[in-house]
Amino acid sequence: MSELNYNIEILVPNKVAAVRFSYIPFIQEISYAPDPGIGPAAYAEPLRITSDGLFLLNKDHDGYEIIKGIVLSLINLPRAILKQRRTSLLANKHRRPYDNLCISCISGEIARRAVKKEAKQHGNN
Repeated sequence: MSELNYNIEILVPNKVAAVRFSYIPFIQEISYAPDPGIGPAAYAEPLRITSDGLFLLNKDHDGYEIIKGIVLSLINLPRAILKQRRTSLLANKHRRPYDNLCISCISGEIARRAVKKEAKQHGNN
């Protein structure tokens, strides 16, 4: 992903970037194929994991700043800590919407690392 395109904000090199998903059709550096079942709501997704293991956050999403804060707080934590936090949040029977968002972001970070590892094994990054 190019740091030269001013529409792409690199938040953590090789880990997290942000862009307005509505601009994606016009940004050649980003290959984006929405899930077929999502339909027109695809560009309303809060984030996406690219094929090379990069979190791509949607600046168009209403919760962008909150999601960005959560993702940036998780991105460098060890896997064991991520799993521990997720387990702790899942055990809480009185979760708030923010807790559910944290669970989703933690699961996403674990998935992002797996995609990144697979991409490296196949020489994609």
